Amino acid sequence: MPTARRPTSLSPGRILRAAHDRAMQRAVVATLAAFLSLALHPARAEIFRCTSPAGAVTYQQDPCDAMERGKKIDVPASYPTPDSAERERLFAREAALDRRLEAERDRWNREALAHAMQPAPAPAPEASDVPEVVWVGAPIGFHHHPFHRPHPFARRGATPRGPVHN
Repeated sequence: MPTARRPTSLSPGRILRAAHDRAMQRAVVATLAAFLSLALHPARAEIFRCTSPAGAVTYQQDPCDAMERGKKIDVPASYPTPDSAERERLFAREAALDRRLEAERDRWNREALAHAMQPAPAPAPEASDVPEVVWVGAPIGFHHHPFHRPHPFARRGATPRGPVHN
């Protein structure tokens, strides 16, 4: 005897919602599977160091050509954990340097502003206003050591301005 099915209310919105929920579940499962596969197998890239006949060195992911010498380079998959105390010490040192540089920049700005606020300097004196320079010192040819002779071009009684007139 055929069994009668119980009638269900299948509205179009309910059908679309169910299909959407199944698609989201599949996407979540696929994403989790991808993350798990990446977590279980660490990524190791093969890096090749190739040297051309001319001596040029290149690093590449593909194996070297037949004309190039090459070798595979071992790239580590994991690195040591960072030293947090040393890292903080370096950050503090860098912050102190930044403060010193900022203070120096502020000082330069204050000095430049003070310099700009000063009155203009007095004009230089004219050539006629400059006093006559008077020669003070020993005449040419005078030496302190007894074995020194006067310079061969020095004249007796000469000064840097010319001969002495009595």
